[in-house]
Amino acid sequence: DVWVTTRSTFTEAPDWWRVDGGRLTERLTNTGAQLAGFRWSAGTRVVDYACAHGDSLQATVFLPAGYQPGARYPAVVHFYEKMSQNRHQFYAPGEANGVSIHPGMFTSRGYAVVMPDITYRVNDPGVSALGCMVPAVRAAVAGGVVDSARVGIQGHSWSGYQTAFIVTQTPIFRAAVAGAPLTDLVSMYSSVYWNTGSANQAIFQSSQG
Repeated sequence: DVWVTTRSTFTEAPDWWRVDGGRLTERLTNTGAQLAGFRWSAGTRVVDYACAHGDSLQATVFLPAGYQPGARYPAVVHFYEKMSQNRHQFYAPGEANGVSIHPGMFTSRGYAVVMPDITYRVNDPGVSALGCMVPAVRAAVAGGVVDSARVGIQGHSWSGYQTAFIVTQTPIFRAAVAGAPLTDLVSMYSSVYWNTGSANQAIFQSSQG
């Protein structure tokens, strides 16, 4: 009859709670106290969109600190395959780790952060990503938060490749950061993947590429 669970959102740290009869009755920890010194996000929204190849997808928009309805904010788009499931993930205050951005680092500085879903068609990853990214950004702009003239994009590794590809195909991004991107796929095909000592061929034959 009595048990404990954690509950969290992007703005609520994952504290332990006592549960009686199916109801949260007592918070047992207070890890969220660390947020007191930060300009944290005003919360999240989800926008729906359809990509060019027909899939119905979603993007999470993390609102900037001090968000005012009707105001438009610069935005950073961060992506890697599907990301909308991160809407309620709590990120402890900190900086980026070199691979993924820290949404709170940007929202505390007045940026919105957009994390869209990307789906793919076989043998067409770059075009597939483009066909999802452009509608995602347009949906975020239509949602009334994002300033269409001040949108940046960031991706690492596989999404670094997509970032490098996407910015050659559309003018919607003001700035781009491609971390460890795959940019010469022909040369990379038979090069050695340093993590495993094997060739990169499998990436292109049966994996992301």
